[in-house]
Amino acid sequence: MAYVVKRGDRFTGYYRKGNRRLSAGTWATKVEAEYYAVKAEVNGSEGRSRITMSLADYIESWLPVAHVLPITKKGYEAVLRTHVLPRIGNKKVSQVTRRVVRDLLDDLKHDGVGSATIAQVKASLGSALRPLIETEELTANPTHGITIKKTNADFSNVLEPEEFKLILEKLPEHAQLFAKFLVMSGTRFGEATEVRVKDFNFKSGEVYIQRRVSDLGAKHNKGQRFLVVEATKSGYKRSITLSKALLQEIKDYVSVNELKKDSLLFSRTLVLPAGKLESSRGTKSSRPFENDGKTFQHGTLYAYSTGGCRCDDCKQAVREYRRSYRQSKGIQQRTSHTDTSHLPRDVWRNVWNTAIAKSGIDWSPRTHDLRHANATALLKNGVDVHEVKERLGHQSIKTTERYLHRIRHQQSKAGELANDFLE
Repeated sequence: MAYVVKRGDRFTGYYRKGNRRLSAGTWATKVEAEYYAVKAEVNGSEGRSRITMSLADYIESWLPVAHVLPITKKGYEAVLRTHVLPRIGNKKVSQVTRRVVRDLLDDLKHDGVGSATIAQVKASLGSALRPLIETEELTANPTHGITIKKTNADFSNVLEPEEFKLILEKLPEHAQLFAKFLVMSGTRFGEATEVRVKDFNFKSGEVYIQRRVSDLGAKHNKGQRFLVVEATKSGYKRSITLSKALLQEIKDYVSVNELKKDSLLFSRTLVLPAGKLESSRGTKSSRPFENDGKTFQHGTLYAYSTGGCRCDDCKQAVREYRRSYRQSKGIQQRTSHTDTSHLPRDVWRNVWNTAIAKSGIDWSPRTHDLRHANATALLKNGVDVHEVKERLGHQSIKTTERYLHRIRHQQSKAGELANDFLE
């Protein structure tokens, strides 16, 4: 007798053939699942099986209903569309064997794709095919059993305090505090940009890292660019103690800007400088435009008022100007101080890279290298590796120990001891 089992938001139809339980596929509605289960039972066939679909068609049907976090789904979609579908998307799902997957990964490696991306390809494809195992349309996941040799993170360049100070001098005022917070707390960018005033306990000197924000984009987040996740990357909340000097600086910052408990500490409107703001994602702000015979530059008051431009950069320049004007005149802000405008990663990257270029250091540390610098500094100064693990929110102690191995290598005296043979 045909029946239906609900699986999350989807429904799988089942029927029996002798002593065997067979699947008629998983569908968006219970009615569809029941219909195909009954049809398969009556006709004595297994109904429409998804393994006869092309991989490209199957992926397109799976993505909208995939039971993964939105930021994970966005990553899966990008990886599958870029590296998988152009190469094997025309194959039937039943033809995607372990050999096919192995050849795909080898081809990607041969083309210069990094090991981390190859690992994402395997994970994305494996996640997409998993529902077919659950409904018994496939007997095994072809991605299982394939190992990928991962390349250890390159810590050859770790940001030194002197280098950080040179960069800091070239950052705008409020951006300096944000950079200090990143390097002193070791938090991830998405965690730091979601920290709010209420997350601080100034008496105990702690900040509680409880949430993170993901820049999903409107396409992946119901029309909204940012998604706040009520958990950290590792899945658990953590407490980080900060220096008294930094805490006092943050406390003064909160007071001067009249921030409320729910206010973002490092919102876009507070961190970014007034005037021209450029995003490293596009080229719109770096090119002038013409209107009525006049030339204008995006991200300026002139472009907004006279040129009639309403791009994000021009509107931001106006908001910053109005805020600065009110502060200079002592005019009370009419808007709420609970600022919900998150700092975009790509815009911050542009500010950070500009400061690096002006600093004169001979390499380009990423924002994430501030987290590496924090871990290295703590371990160098004797902080227990388990405490560092908890502060950084690593899921595995092995991740933290990578920093420890590097420090031990640096501090080893073996090279100098061997020099005795030359003396």
